[in-house]
Amino acid sequence: MIPTNRRLLTLLIASLSTGSIGTIAHAQDSGADLEEIIITGSRARPRTVSDSPVPVDVFNTETIEEVAFTDTNDVIKTLVPSF
Repeated sequence: MIPTNRRLLTLLIASLSTGSIGTIAHAQDSGADLEEIIITGSRARPRTVSDSPVPVDVFNTETIEEVAFTDTNDVIKTLVPSF
């Protein structure tokens, strides 16, 4: 009985692993249809926060660490008045 169960188990494992290889290969082929998008930004002329539809704020590590909050939303609310 034991050798038959081992053969059955081996056959089952082999068939399951073969099926997953085909799925992986299929998933790799579908990635070839992706469209490439290139985004370029520039600061050709100086802009103020009120002129920009979506302002960008940059903070360094020291500024973030000076805020007494640990929640990201609270930190942003403190550092960015328009948030």
